[in-house]
This record gives sequence, C-alpha cells and structure tokens, in this order.
Amino acid sequence: MQEPGLYVAVMKRAGSFENEQETSFFTVSGIGLHTRAYKDKLFVHTASLQSGEPIKNLDVRILDAKGELFLKGATDGNGNALLN
Repeated sequence: MQEPGLYVAVMKRAGSFENEQETSFFTVSGIGLHTRAYKDKLFVHTASLQSGEPIKNLDVRILDAKGELFLKGATDGNGNALLN
C-alpha cells in the first residue's frame, strides 16, 4: 500500500465459521511512530519515514476503545511527547 489513508483489513481464521470474521482499521502515512507505555504515561517518538528526521510540533491523540479522546499532546523539537 503506497497511498496514505485509512484502511480496513478483514481477516478470517482458518477452520472458523463462514460468517466469523475479524476487522481492524489502520492508517498508512509518512510518519514513523515509536511508543513506550509506562504505568501512568505514554512516551511517543515521531520521525519522517522519508528523511528519518524527527517531526516537531505534531499533534498526537490517543483514543480509547470507544474512539473517544484518552490522551493528547504535541511533539517537541526532537519529535518526542510524554502523554499522561
């Protein structure tokens, strides 16, 4: 997949029932994302996949299982954000 955007994958486990499928949404972009989860915070590092340079001032939003905003922040000059 070369085009940036939102995609959905539909998967069927071998040996499962005909109507038994799992779905997952994912995005394709030019942003590399590294995360580390700690007890009460989340570290995020972002970088351009094209150049490898950190992406500064990028808005980062983490959604919960219901799709509602859980954490938010912005990356610093080094492409890092600490969300808590």
